[in-house]
Amino acid sequence: MGYLDPDVAASVGQLATGGPAGRVRLNGREILASTTQLVGATWGENHRNVLIALTMMYVEDGRDGTVGASLTKLARLLYGHGAGGEAYKMIARAAHDLYRGELTIEGFDVTTGQTPPGFYSRTRLLIDLVWHEDLERVFQGTLRGREEIGQRIGGARGRNTMRWRFHPAYAERIDTAEVVSLDWARLRALNGVAQGLWIQLSAPRFQFAPLLERPGFERLELLLDEPVYHAFGVHARQDRDRRRTLNRAGERIMDVDPAYEAFEAHGGKSVPSRLVVVR
Repeated sequence: MGYLDPDVAASVGQLATGGPAGRVRLNGREILASTTQLVGATWGENHRNVLIALTMMYVEDGRDGTVGASLTKLARLLYGHGAGGEAYKMIARAAHDLYRGELTIEGFDVTTGQTPPGFYSRTRLLIDLVWHEDLERVFQGTLRGREEIGQRIGGARGRNTMRWRFHPAYAERIDTAEVVSLDWARLRALNGVAQGLWIQLSAPRFQFAPLLERPGFERLELLLDEPVYHAFGVHARQDRDRRRTLNRAGERIMDVDPAYEAFEAHGGKSVPSRLVVVR
């Protein structure tokens, strides 16, 4: 089972794409606003998955924001058995980018946790990153070849080939908040918008309403406008193409996660677009 801070889970569609800002409102209440910009690195799907893995390792074995693991363990978690040298490089590069990525947050004081208007915070999720000398050789270009990397780094499976420290504010959130639990098999089976949307809908900010006529089921309905599409990582120009992207993502989610029974983005030229999800 993978874990992620609920606020990060709710906003993965925006952090992963670096697209325009997005906002989501439900019943007149704003549940998601993109006030965060990423500077210094580009985060994609692999970065998202590595962050989930790093958070999971911390939830299970970490203390005071710090934890470590072998790349063999991380690779098996992320990509399954048989992952080797190329997977090790992908994990290390993603972790390096997560460390380099600076988050600029509008209207938030990271030192106090308050939300004063007119202030910006600059912070990082990862503040320290330590790794085995062979990983440094990979980055310096003196250790090459998938097989050689796999043998050198894979041979260190009994040691922590990488250690990391989360920012104290993020570590405190993980320690005190109700983290979002994510099934790894389903996470690996999804990609792109479908994976991001599945993670987002798992976050408590997206509050589904009970279906009174069907006990045990719940329903979510959202008005789809441009900020909502951007919040979900959908950036097609035409509304019909945006709805098509969401519907394809929904079909994939329903194939992978049997908890979801209906997923439809609908609308037209004279009808506002809406997203309806039943699970």
